[in-house]
Amino acid sequence: MRSRPLHPTSSRPTPHAATRPSRAVMPAWPDEAYARALERAYTSGKMRAQPRRHRFTARGVTRWIMTVALGAAATMFLLNRGVLLANRPSQTAQFEADARAAFINSLASDILSKMTLDEKVGQLIIPMAQDHSMNADMTTMIAQDHIGGFFVTSGGMDAAGVRNFVQQMQSASKIPMIMAADFEGDQGFDVLSSALPPQPSEAQVGATGDPHQAYLKGVNDGRALASVGINVDFGPVVDILTNPNNPILQGRTFGSTPGYVTTMASNFLDGLYSTGVAGCIKHYPGLGSSSTDPHHALPFINRTLAQMEDTELVPYKTLIAQNKVSMIMTTHMLIPALDPNLPTSISPKVINGLLRQQLGYNGVVVSDALFMGGLSYKYDIPHAGLLAFEAGTDLLLGAYSEGQTRQTMNLIENALHTGAVTQQQIDTSVLRILKFKIRWNIIPSNFQLGNGSTARSTIAGAPLAVDSTMDVDRRG
Repeated sequence: MRSRPLHPTSSRPTPHAATRPSRAVMPAWPDEAYARALERAYTSGKMRAQPRRHRFTARGVTRWIMTVALGAAATMFLLNRGVLLANRPSQTAQFEADARAAFINSLASDILSKMTLDEKVGQLIIPMAQDHSMNADMTTMIAQDHIGGFFVTSGGMDAAGVRNFVQQMQSASKIPMIMAADFEGDQGFDVLSSALPPQPSEAQVGATGDPHQAYLKGVNDGRALASVGINVDFGPVVDILTNPNNPILQGRTFGSTPGYVTTMASNFLDGLYSTGVAGCIKHYPGLGSSSTDPHHALPFINRTLAQMEDTELVPYKTLIAQNKVSMIMTTHMLIPALDPNLPTSISPKVINGLLRQQLGYNGVVVSDALFMGGLSYKYDIPHAGLLAFEAGTDLLLGAYSEGQTRQTMNLIENALHTGAVTQQQIDTSVLRILKFKIRWNIIPSNFQLGNGSTARSTIAGAPLAVDSTMDVDRRG
């Protein structure tokens, strides 16, 4: 008797055919039932899966090659776009930063190589702009002494007057100049009060507890300064107010703890830098514990180095490490733990030693005003300037006249001839100043020093209000 097939339309074997042949007649199974039974047989081990045979054909090989090629192309594309490697953008940013630094260094070196000794030494001097007009004294300082810049005050002028005055000074200069001002706001030092709207002080902003308000202050301060041609803000103050009775810092600093002051200063600098205006953190190495105003006398600070490292120096160490410092201002104090003999502003131990070597700062250092009582009790402006330069300061702030400017220059040049100052020291400071000016577009990227070359003004107007969260252009 012939056996019947399991299914009338299929020659498939029964689920047990591989292990137990049978000639019994079995009913036909639906496809679904057959599939389930077959699956149970394979998974139970009663049936052994047949190995799949691979046949190599021209079409299959071509398809395999195309798949590999497309996969490789896709991988290269994603790598190039930075999708697969998280550090790709940072690598690109670092390459761009390195290229920009190389360009700045090259242009600054080229300018330096074409400068006379007078032009180099003149770059070290920042006088106070007193008369607010292009008189003979001003013209001589700019055209013959080749000064590096001016400390600008409004002198009762409105914004248009300050802007016009700055443009006249810049137009007369062979090398574009730093135009700097204090613009600390209400309760602070604001030398442009007649020209620009009042701003909140650091203490007012610090009292909000909101770093974003520090950022807004930076933005608004920068836009206001840029609108009248000021390219350097002598701020922020990063002193830690550890003495609540401090006679000089009331209203001028963000707070009394180093971490908070550092955070607020960092955000302020971010805002300021977004406007193209450079900042200058001050007053190094830290005036917060003082009970004396250095404008009138030399403060005596009885702090150990360890105490200062935990407090006063924190903003400097942190912001330098974050690469956010474009300029540092020293001030006049006597701190025996740092230097028992010389005020901090003329001490090689404090500037070349602590700031440059230990804290690793290689940017521009500017002196506080050299006519302040903290120095003038013993030194006149030209001699104070020479001592500050010998200690590691690049920019000497405070000459009132062309005579004082020329005396300071003569002292430095005479010190070069006697060996007290080296040519390398002069070149190093001038190179720092030139790189600073290029970095902040004070010197344009296409500048060439030659006969007839003149400065190009970088003044640009800008609206003052930037955020409705806090109108930092009005008293709040």
